[in-house]
Amino acid sequence: MNRVGPVTRRIVPALLAAAVLSAAGCAQNPSAKNGDPSGFGPTSTSPGATSTDGAKAIEGFDFAGADWYDARSGQTLHAGSTPSQDFWWQVDTGTSGNPVQYADLDHDGDEDAVVWLTSGEGNGYWHHAYIWTWDAARGTAVQSPYPITDDSSCGNATKSLSVDAAAGTITATRLIRNGEACSDLPSHEVTNTITLENGVPIRTAPVRASAGPCLDPASDGRATTEIATRPFKLAPDAGAPELPLDRVTWVALGGGRDQTTNGFHQVLFRADGDSLTWYCAYTDEVGVANG
Repeated sequence: MNRVGPVTRRIVPALLAAAVLSAAGCAQNPSAKNGDPSGFGPTSTSPGATSTDGAKAIEGFDFAGADWYDARSGQTLHAGSTPSQDFWWQVDTGTSGNPVQYADLDHDGDEDAVVWLTSGEGNGYWHHAYIWTWDAARGTAVQSPYPITDDSSCGNATKSLSVDAAAGTITATRLIRNGEACSDLPSHEVTNTITLENGVPIRTAPVRASAGPCLDPASDGRATTEIATRPFKLAPDAGAPELPLDRVTWVALGGGRDQTTNGFHQVLFRADGDSLTWYCAYTDEVGVANG
């Protein structure tokens, strides 16, 4: 089980095509648990950890048999069932895809995990890593509903992802697509540091931003002061960590003007010195969608 070293991975279309044979899941919308933005991912209806206990209890958790929330489709996926003939999904394991990586990411003394979920529909696929934290009181792992990678067919890719067990941080080296053919890997490389803050995964370097996938821009850039009066959120939830407005001088709208998640619009911005990579945050103020 890899806890510290980087796991280098490439999306291989042949392997993804074979994954169509794996189990698929059915859908229902997640519900917030006690207003906690980190707590409305599914746990598991299968037994909890059995092979280990104590601080490493999560190493005995059956991720492949757990319920998963797929942020891309907004569905909760149940092992062994399928929402449609065209939809498929699989959980990476140590022998198939990326291995699970363990570290105490929320600094509560118990190991947590970074686990990959691959899903596909039609000709498209999405390969996202999620954080699962260990809930010792309930004896089960709880999935964050927010992915920390944005890999997709003919989109961005993750070159490597490593967990620093000592620091409780994640380092992801991403390849940002900039017009390359879909058969080629993207060439623009950027490295991000990801941490859990109040239970929500966020990027902390090179800029403070949401850890999740960013939508395509739907507007020209506008001065931040023109469209917002309150700090941005780093997840689409009122209780999520914030991004002070003075950290971003201008933003563009992510997605369509009517496209919201939990009542929040996505806003896009760039890091200094990088004109290709979009970073994102969220706002429930409507000014970004006007004008």
